[in-house]
Amino acid sequence: TPQSLGVDRGAGKMARSPQGSALVYGRLAHRLLEQLPLIALAQRQEYAEKIAGQYNDLPESRKNDLIQKVLALIESPKFGPLFKRDALIEVPINGQLNGIGIAGQIDRLYVDETRIILADFKTGQPVGDCVPQNYLLQIALYDGLLQEIYPKRNIECWLIWVDTLSHEVIEAKARDKALAKFFAQAALD
Repeated sequence: TPQSLGVDRGAGKMARSPQGSALVYGRLAHRLLEQLPLIALAQRQEYAEKIAGQYNDLPESRKNDLIQKVLALIESPKFGPLFKRDALIEVPINGQLNGIGIAGQIDRLYVDETRIILADFKTGQPVGDCVPQNYLLQIALYDGLLQEIYPKRNIECWLIWVDTLSHEVIEAKARDKALAKFFAQAALD
């Protein structure tokens, strides 16, 4: 699966504390991003606090900070299409590219008549201007599968950083290059 393609040690800076881990923090972030857009705006804060209350491994201050970041992300106009009622959540995807079986799960997928937005959420912070290779490959593989399903649609690929409320657009050229490198390596193995 694209998520298990190796660990990129520079993938993000996440403060680790005895009270909580980056893994638990990431799970909470994804759960909030999955469920909160479906809740009425006036009730999101309360619902988010109930969800966060189930994560005893994180200090309250980190949970509260994360809730505010996720709420801001969901309500940001620049990410609007991803949180519409008709956007797809946690979309399983599988297929073959160049004879290699690929299976994964897309965090958010927005599909309309002319375009597709594939979004993957990451906690932590981007490191410099370089997208970590495992993240780039993950998005490139998903994009490759989506191109087979929607050959005539423009596919935008976004890597969204929850902690900074920012995103990076992964251009088609970078995605193609990542796939070419992956298939070249697979041919050698």
